Amino acid sequence: MKPIDLMTTIQVEITNHCNMSCAACTRHAGHQRNKYHMDLDLFETCLKSLEGYTGIVGIMGGEPTLHPQFPEILKIYREYIPKERRGLWTNMARWKQYEDIILDTFYQDEGHMLKNDHKSEKNVHHPLLLAAKDMIDDEVLMWRLIHDCPYQNRWSASINPKGAFFCEVAAAQDILFEGPGGWDITPGWWRKRTGYEFWDQVERYCPLCGGAVPVAGVSPHMKYDLVSPSIEAKFKELGLDMHYAVVDRKVTKDELRGALTGKYRPLKHRGEET
Repeated sequence: MKPIDLMTTIQVEITNHCNMSCAACTRHAGHQRNKYHMDLDLFETCLKSLEGYTGIVGIMGGEPTLHPQFPEILKIYREYIPKERRGLWTNMARWKQYEDIILDTFYQDEGHMLKNDHKSEKNVHHPLLLAAKDMIDDEVLMWRLIHDCPYQNRWSASINPKGAFFCEVAAAQDILFEGPGGWDITPGWWRKRTGYEFWDQVERYCPLCGGAVPVAGVSPHMKYDLVSPSIEAKFKELGLDMHYAVVDRKVTKDELRGALTGKYRPLKHRGEET
């Protein structure tokens, strides 16, 4: 697993409200009933906790432009984070309303601003609600795949109102499943260099995640999500009345072979394999 301090981006998730409800959303936006907008004091605390971190400090959601104090968020952000280290992930829901301040705050290249309206029919999302522990019988193999998870190794650590997390998908999962929360948002929380230092979160979230499971991506435009039996049980336990289809099978030998030989790669949300 990738040391948190070597990740190229750490996200501050200022809201989990979204104007869309995509299938297989990394933030499980269509399923979240515990909605929030991060308050300004907590946002400032998040930025202070990242002092010394040298990567991109991203602003993300949900859809970040839906935060009712988005201009105030950016004002605080500009005080703490230099322009070359600012990042925005948006589906452009309120782009016209905030275009001037966004363009003034962020560089326009893809390394600093990812604009994805999710309208393309080529978009592909990985089914993150197919729990690894359901899909992979061999526990040793499951943990081997988790150790090499393309999402944890290539994406971001994250902060939301429930704390700091080694993985942005874990952060969303904690809110969805009403988990115990992340680490305290204190200076240097991100200085964790080995999996042993964040094993508490790995053990809690990764077996219930599909990020390390080598299965085909799905269209975000589907009207339902794919879930495995353990996830369905959690939905029922929490009274989440969601649209989903249960996948009760194991990954195939060909799927596993692709993962173990390096053929399997994470999917960008715009549909190309990386």
